[in-house]
Amino acid sequence: MELLASDTPDLVVAVEAFEDVVTVAGASVVAIQVKDRLGTFSLTQEKACKMLERWAVGASSNKNFRFVFLSTQQPGNLYDSSSAFVRWVQGKQDSATREEIRNSLAGYLAGLPSPTFPYLAGIVADELQFERFWGLVQWDLGTESLTQRFDRLVTHTASSQGLDREHARNIVSGWLGEMALSASSAVLDERVWTYSRLRNSTPSLRDRQLAEFLLRTDRSEELLAAVANILALLQHRTLNSKASLKPPASASSTRLDSKMKQILDALLSGKQRVALRGRPGDGKTQVGCQVAAAHPDGAYFELPRSTGRTPEEVWLQGLQQLGAELLVADVTKLELKPLVSRVRDALVENGRGRVLVLDNADVAPSFDIRDLLRAGAGGACIVIGPGVNDVDATFSLEAPSAEEFLEISTEGAQLEPRSRDLVRVIGELSDHSALIASCLRWLNQTSGFVPDDLEEFEQTLRAGNFASIDQKIEAGIHKTWACLSDLDRKRLAFIIALGQVQVPVLWLPEPLRVGSPRNWVMLNDAGVASRAGLGGERFVRIHRLIAAWVDAHSDVDVASEVRDALLSWARQSDLADELKSHPLRIQSFVNGYRYLLRRARTCGGPSAEDAALVETYIDCLSHVPDVEAGLRLIVPDPVGDVARLPPVALGQLVDTVGPMIASKSDYLRLTRQTAVAELARSVEAHGVPTAVVTDEDEQQVSATHHYAKQLLKDPNSSEEQRVKGTALLLAIDALSAAMIQKGDRVVAWEIHRAQARLQLVRGRSTLDSARRAQLLLELADRSSAVLPTYLMVDLILLALRLDDVPESIISPDKRVHLLNSGLKLCQHESNPHVQARFLREAAQAIRRHGVGSSRDVLDTLRSFIGRVRTNEAVLRETSPDLAQALFKSAESLTDSNAFDAIAEALDLFASARSHFDAYIVTRAAAVARELGFPLLAQRLMMVVVLQDEKDKYWSTLELAKAYRWAGDAAKGIETLEALLAAPNLGATRPHPPLEHARRSCALRDELAKAHLAHHAQESARGLLEDNAIKYAEVGLKQMVSDCRQWLSCLDNPRAKGGALEDEWRKDERLRHLSLERLRATEERANAVVAKLLSLPRR
Repeated sequence: MELLASDTPDLVVAVEAFEDVVTVAGASVVAIQVKDRLGTFSLTQEKACKMLERWAVGASSNKNFRFVFLSTQQPGNLYDSSSAFVRWVQGKQDSATREEIRNSLAGYLAGLPSPTFPYLAGIVADELQFERFWGLVQWDLGTESLTQRFDRLVTHTASSQGLDREHARNIVSGWLGEMALSASSAVLDERVWTYSRLRNSTPSLRDRQLAEFLLRTDRSEELLAAVANILALLQHRTLNSKASLKPPASASSTRLDSKMKQILDALLSGKQRVALRGRPGDGKTQVGCQVAAAHPDGAYFELPRSTGRTPEEVWLQGLQQLGAELLVADVTKLELKPLVSRVRDALVENGRGRVLVLDNADVAPSFDIRDLLRAGAGGACIVIGPGVNDVDATFSLEAPSAEEFLEISTEGAQLEPRSRDLVRVIGELSDHSALIASCLRWLNQTSGFVPDDLEEFEQTLRAGNFASIDQKIEAGIHKTWACLSDLDRKRLAFIIALGQVQVPVLWLPEPLRVGSPRNWVMLNDAGVASRAGLGGERFVRIHRLIAAWVDAHSDVDVASEVRDALLSWARQSDLADELKSHPLRIQSFVNGYRYLLRRARTCGGPSAEDAALVETYIDCLSHVPDVEAGLRLIVPDPVGDVARLPPVALGQLVDTVGPMIASKSDYLRLTRQTAVAELARSVEAHGVPTAVVTDEDEQQVSATHHYAKQLLKDPNSSEEQRVKGTALLLAIDALSAAMIQKGDRVVAWEIHRAQARLQLVRGRSTLDSARRAQLLLELADRSSAVLPTYLMVDLILLALRLDDVPESIISPDKRVHLLNSGLKLCQHESNPHVQARFLREAAQAIRRHGVGSSRDVLDTLRSFIGRVRTNEAVLRETSPDLAQALFKSAESLTDSNAFDAIAEALDLFASARSHFDAYIVTRAAAVARELGFPLLAQRLMMVVVLQDEKDKYWSTLELAKAYRWAGDAAKGIETLEALLAAPNLGATRPHPPLEHARRSCALRDELAKAHLAHHAQESARGLLEDNAIKYAEVGLKQMVSDCRQWLSCLDNPRAKGGALEDEWRKDERLRHLSLERLRATEERANAVVAKLLSLPRR
C-alpha cells in the first residue's frame, strides 16, 4: 500500500496471504516480509525458514530479487540457536558472523525431515551461494509499527488529495481492507495491484472495518477478539474467486438483509426520520445494528427500558447516557431540551451528520425527533419501536416464514420426522416467532430435541389463552428456563444484575465463561464491538423480554458473584482509577451495587469490603445522570445516614458532591455539609495510623488522604489548614515508606505514597518547589518498576512543570531523562487522558528549557494518536491536549512533516468541542498563523477578544502575533502596549507574583519582536535586555539564553537564531510545499474557521 501510494505508475504489487508482499518494479523484484509487535522472531524456526525458502526460490529464478524484513521487534525479541543473528541485525555484519548464521541454519535444517526446505538447504550448504543470497537480504529492526505507518499513509493521502484527515482515514482503511481480503484469493490476478487499480477501487464499509481490526492486532490482549471479528467480517465479503468466503444465504439473513437494504435506500433518497416496527424478537435490533454498521456514519444506541419510567425519564436518561458516551460536558446538569441540542451537536462533531439508530423507542418523546439532526448536516434517525409516529417513512419487519422458523430452530440439524413435525406445529401456533424458534434451538442445545418436551410445549401453546405474541414468547422462555443448567441460569442472572443488554464476555467471572459464547443458552454472541473506553471486546447480548422475564421470575442468587466482580474492579488499582473512562463499566458497577442492596448483602456497613464497595459506588455516581437518586439509595437521610458511612466513603462523597453539585438541591448541600464535618471529625480523632494491621486501618489512610486533598484544593483554605493538609500527606508518605520497607503489599503502598506525593505537588501545599521536585524524583528513581503507568506518567508530567527548581536538583540531563522516560511510557496502554496531558507538557517543556527532542515527541504523538483513533470518545476528549502537543512539537521544525503535523493539529482543535470555547479558538488561531494564514488567525482572535470577559491575556497576545505575521507590526505594538498597561495584564483577578512576572516577560518578548518587524531595533534592544534580567530573576535560564541570542542577531532577525525565527521557520516549511497543497490546506483552514465561529455560545 505504501509503495503504491508513492504514485509510481509502473509499480506492480502481488499481495500474498497474511504477511508476504512481493513488489515488482521493472526488472527488479523486492520481497518484503512485514512483522509487527506480537511475539518474538527466531531465524531457526519453521515459519522463518518457510519465508527464506520462498525467497530462495525467487533468488534462484531472478537475479534481480531483493528482500527486506521490516519489523518493530527489538534485538531482545530476536533469537536463534546462536547469538549471531542478533549481532548481525545490530550491525556486526562481517564474514565470521555470517558464517555462524549459516552454520546455525544448517544445524536446524539437518534436524528436519528431508527435503522440507530444498532450495534453502542447497543455498546453506554452499558458503558462496549463501554469501550471495544473504547479501540480498536487508533486516530493518525497530521500524515503525503498523499504526505509525497507517497514520503516515493517512497524512500523505490527506495532503496529496486535499482532504480532511477523517475522510483520508476512511479511504486508506478501505484500500487496506480490500487489499488484505484480496490476499486470500486463489486467483493470482485478484492479488495483483497497481497504482491505477488502487485509485479506482471502491472499497466497502466492511473493508474499512477489517483494516481497523487488523491495525488493532498489535495489542495482544485484544488479538483473539479481533481475529474472531475478522472471521465474521470475511463471511460477509464475496470475492470473484473460485472459493467464495461468503456462506450460502439463509432465509433469516435474506429477510433481515432485505429490510436493511430498504432502510438504506430510504436514507439515500433523503428520508431523515425512519421508523422500524415489528413484533418482539423477530430481529429488529439485528436490522438496526446492520444499518448502523453498513452506513459510514452510523451509530447504534439503545434507550433504557420504559417499564417504571415516564416517557420524559426514558428519553432524558437515554440521551444522558448517549451524551456521556459522546463526552458532552455537564451531561447530568442539563434538562431535556438543551440536552437534545448538545447531543445533536456532538453527533455531528463525531461523524459529519451521524445516522443514529435508536432502539427500544417504545414511548413518544416530548420533542420532534428532527431536533436530533442538525440542519444541512445530512443526518438521519432510525427509531426502532412504536413510540415515534411523526416520521418520513415506516418499515415493518415481517415475521419469519415457516422455512425460516425451522431453520432457526434446528440450525440445519437433521430431525426425526416426529420432532420435525412438532417443530412445524409449534411454529404455526407461535405465529412463527423468531424468538420462540431461538427458544427451541436453545432447548436442543441443552437436552436435544426430545419429542415429549416438544409435545408438552405444543400443548401449552394450544391450551393457553394467550392475548398477545409477548405472552407466547414468555411461555417459550419459561419452557427453556426450566431446562437450563445451574451454570446457564447463573450466567443469565449475573448479566441481568449488571443491568445491561449486552456486556463484554471478559466481565463474567471465570466459572461462568465456560464454553464458547456462540453456544451459551438464551444469549446471543454479539461479536466484537468498540464502546467508549473499552476498545474492541467480544460482547454477549440478552433479549429484553428474556431479561425482564428472568428478572421477574428467577430466584437465582448471584450476589456473591456480583460482589466478587465489583470488588475486583474496586481493588485493582489501575482499573479502579480508570473506571471513569469506561461509561459502560461505571453504569454496570452502579447497577450491580444496587442489586446487592436489593439482596440486602451490603449496606456500606462495618466490613472493609462493604466500605470499599460503597466508596467506589459513590465515585461512580459522579459519572451517571442522577447523582442525587443514587445517593438516596444508601443515605436517604442526609444527616443521620451520612454520619454512619465509613470514613473512606465520606471522603469519596466529599469528592463526588463538590460545591457546584451540592448547590443543585438542599439534599445534596446538606449531604456534603454533613460528610465534610464527619470526615473532619474522623480524621481529627484518628489521624494517620502509626501502623496498619487491618483493612480498616488502610481505609483510614485513604479517608485522611481525601480530607487532606480537600484542604489543599479549597482556594479559601487558611494557612493553618494548608499546613495541616501538608502534614497529613507527609505522614501518609512516611507510613507508606514504612509499610514498603516491611514488604507488606508493596504495590498498594507504593500507590498510596505516589498519590500522597502527587497531591503535595499538585495542590496548595506549603512545600517549596525544590522539596516538591525531590519528592517526585525519588519516586521516579525508586518506584518506577511497580507503579502503574498512568501514575508514572503523571509524576513525570508534574516534574517537568517545575520550572523554578535549581539545576542541582533537576539538571538539564535529568530533564531529558524524564522526558524520554515519559515518552516510552506513552507507548504502553494506560490512561490515555494522562498520557495526552504528558505529551502536551513534554512539547512545551522542550521550548521552556531548551532540552529534549521535538522530533521524538512528534514521533510518539503519531503512534499515540494512531492508537486512540480506534476509540472515538477518548480521541474527542484528548484532542485539545493532542492538538496542542502536535502544534508545539512541530512549530520548531522546518520540514513538510512538521507542516502536516500542524495541519493535523488544526483538525483536532476543530473537533474538540461542540460549543464555542475561547481556549480552543485561540489555539486554532495560533495553528492557522503557523500554517501561513495570519489573516484567518486575526479573524478568529477579534471575536475572542471581544467576547472573552475572564482573561484577555492569551487571546490578545495571539492577536498581536497575528498582526505582526500579517505585516501590521504597528497594530501589534499598539495592542501589546495596551495589554501591558491593563490591570492584571487583562485578567479579572491578580495572578501570583511568579506567574505575573512570566506573563509580563512573554508580552515584552512579543513587543520586542513587533518593534523589530517595525524596524525599531533600539526599542527591541531595550526590551530584550530588560527581559534577560527578569527571566534570570524567575529562574528561566533558557529564556535568558534566548534573549541574549536574539540580541546578537538584531541586524538579521528573520533567520535561524533571530528573534523572528518563528517567521523564518514558517517560510522554510512552506518552501517544501506545492501550490496545490497550499491551496488545499487553505481551503481546509477556511472551513475550520467558519465552523469554529458558527459553534453555539454557552
